[in-house]
Amino acid sequence: MVAAHWQALPAGVLWMILTYLALVGIVLLARKLGPVTVSRAEGAWWLPLPIDRRPMVLASFRTRLVSLSAVAALAYVPFSFLTAIDRSPWAHTGSAVAFGGGVVLAVASAAILQLTPTSGALRTGILVGLAPVAVLPFLASAVWPLVLVLTAAVVLAAYVLSRTGDVSGAELQRGGTVSGHAAASIFFIDINELRRALAAGPRQTLSMRGSRYYSRPTRRAGVAVIRADIVAFRRLQPPPTAALVWLGICVSVALITPALPILLQLESSSSRAASRQQEPEPLPDARPSSPN
Repeated sequence: MVAAHWQALPAGVLWMILTYLALVGIVLLARKLGPVTVSRAEGAWWLPLPIDRRPMVLASFRTRLVSLSAVAALAYVPFSFLTAIDRSPWAHTGSAVAFGGGVVLAVASAAILQLTPTSGALRTGILVGLAPVAVLPFLASAVWPLVLVLTAAVVLAAYVLSRTGDVSGAELQRGGTVSGHAAASIFFIDINELRRALAAGPRQTLSMRGSRYYSRPTRRAGVAVIRADIVAFRRLQPPPTAALVWLGICVSVALITPALPILLQLESSSSRAASRQQEPEPLPDARPSSPN
């Protein structure tokens, strides 16, 4: 396992880090899948018409927002029991509801990113703003964290629901295409297709920088080929956010040996005891004792 001197962070801090990484993962996944989307048939039928798009996309997005927050709150209940089993049932319920509110904030933030897809500062601000949200479920023994996260979730959800009609048609179709591809790959249990569906596409800022770099004049064919390879690599290189999230989850799991659930602690202790029993006992000293 991990040496004791590396387990410097308290267990509560590590659980908060895992909660934060879960919220960041939800933002990234929701941004990849939409979350405000239309199917290909809907995009070909009514999207080019000069009508208000909000009634067309509001119902599906609202259903997706409520269902995802409810599922996340239910999934957080066993996590809450494993992290602090000595708390009351009402405290665990408050933690689950607070995490559900955090998921609403995460999905609504992903919808805000659809309004300004090229805003890197907004993306960074959302990822930083989720850090205090990850702390609130662990303070659910008091009432104010629950009230705070629910109020913020209601305000942000109301703002996003009023702006769903402002999402561009290209962004609506992109989310619908990715969602349909991912759903089909899950239905056919095709992991490779699911990975391709969720793979990051080329970022527009890198594409613009690459086009400017590629348009510079050159006199030698070898330099032009190398420049084309550099541009293609920069366009196809995915952003490092998802990789950093997975790295943080792996490091956190490796460092929470004292904070693991009691069943895993018992299993780890039993395996260590069995390994100690299998070790050969040292042989007694066969040298004759010296006379007094």
